[in-house]
Amino acid sequence: MNNKKLFLIFALAIIQLACFYAHQEDVFDESLFPTIDTTDFSEEGRNLQQAQERPFKITYDISYFNSLKDNPSDVLFKQKVEQVMKISVDYFSNLLKFIPRGKGQMKWTLERLICGGGNLLARIPEQDKTEDKDSDLHIYLVYVNEPLQEYVAYAGICRELPGSGTTHAQITFNQAWFNKQDLSNHKIFLNMQGSVFHEIIHVLGFTEKSYSNWIDSTTKQNHKKVTIQQIVRGYKVKFIQTPYVKKAAQEFFGCPTLPGMPLENQGSAGSAGSHWESTVVSDEIMKSTVIKTNFYLSVFTIALLKDTGFYSQVNDSMADQYFYGKDAGCDFVLQECNSTNNKNEFCSKESEKPENQCDFYGNGVSNCESGKFLDNNCMQRVVDDRGYCFDPVKNSKSSTLYTNYYGQYFGENSKCFMSTLVQKIVGSTYELQGSCYKYECIEQSNMLKVWVGNESAICSKNGEKLTFNKYNGYLLCPEKIDQFCQFKKFCPNYCSSNGYCLNGNCVCLKGYSGKSCEKQN
Repeated sequence: MNNKKLFLIFALAIIQLACFYAHQEDVFDESLFPTIDTTDFSEEGRNLQQAQERPFKITYDISYFNSLKDNPSDVLFKQKVEQVMKISVDYFSNLLKFIPRGKGQMKWTLERLICGGGNLLARIPEQDKTEDKDSDLHIYLVYVNEPLQEYVAYAGICRELPGSGTTHAQITFNQAWFNKQDLSNHKIFLNMQGSVFHEIIHVLGFTEKSYSNWIDSTTKQNHKKVTIQQIVRGYKVKFIQTPYVKKAAQEFFGCPTLPGMPLENQGSAGSAGSHWESTVVSDEIMKSTVIKTNFYLSVFTIALLKDTGFYSQVNDSMADQYFYGKDAGCDFVLQECNSTNNKNEFCSKESEKPENQCDFYGNGVSNCESGKFLDNNCMQRVVDDRGYCFDPVKNSKSSTLYTNYYGQYFGENSKCFMSTLVQKIVGSTYELQGSCYKYECIEQSNMLKVWVGNESAICSKNGEKLTFNKYNGYLLCPEKIDQFCQFKKFCPNYCSSNGYCLNGNCVCLKGYSGKSCEKQN
């Protein structure tokens, strides 16, 4: 093989976690350029009996961004990347605890001096080969400008230690995506935050190439077999069958014989096998499609992080209340999609009116669609960009016509309800369809309050029909009010891009305070 060809393979062959957030195929050849560092650290290694655990510590190198120009657009781009990384550092330090590695293990000891994947590889600074970092994960940040691509960022694992996980990684940001956005919009920043969290979770162990490095917390050896394969809906499907994940899946779906939690079975090598199966999850942070509503960190992903064996603790309290498919039984996961038995999760264009219905979480008015990663004959309700109840800027119905004559409301405290309401001065009702209204759950009761225009009424029973003095028609209360009120809420003003949302409350970065992290100290 000539040197030119060898260099080309080398430049492309570092492991990359390509998923829907990225755009590349996985071309890593582990036999040529392994990311596992086999250096013998036995004498200076990790002492699990004596070392004290600490909050997981992420550090990052943003020096590549110094090549940006000194103009407002480039300066803002760098500021937003650094802000989302600061929030990520804080988020994962609260999610994970870790026993620090031994002396010398955070040095760059591999022969190659590049890191990452895709069409840009980070260069390893000379000092990183000699200095031992006070870090549990060091990330090199780089950027590209690809106007024809819609991804926010993608990540790549650069160096791993056996039984200890990733030490070095790369995240590549697409400047073209940032240039197309209104970066003063805090909801757009939340979308970016979800993408970066997603990529970091890949780096932390949720990628097919890392499964063989996971450690069984009981035996302290590698898991004998992380995945098992079965035929489901005509597809070969891999299930994560490690103890925590298997238990979480069986309990959540109410299926004691479930072999584990199914992984994505479609898409490129970077999508299949490294995300949860799209047919049985919705808005989960490790789904293979971009989430534009509110991302959920589910019990499944919490369990997976535990099963890697890399982390001394994973904070269960940071799991979001998650309901998609809950107690739906074995058939929900293993058999054909059934829009009759699971009418809230699945839909059918043949058996019902498919358009203008509320989606599962009440985020907005949706259409019944078969997505790129859904199994055959499976359809879910998908909200398009113009139908979100929480977004008055983009929603096509956030006009005086709908707010005045139909009593609708668009904003953070709005959800989708099925309704036929129209003001009496306008005329008769319209057909039952999804509409956006302001709501508030009443604490310590199985009730919620709904506003239509300036009138309000109380949902006290599941599926109850509410009527209003100034309106013809009715509004349908949720089928499960208790569940509806536990759906993840947006935090006030999306935490002003200065923190992250946890259980409806903002966790602010150091230096910020207030209900929405709006105050800079």
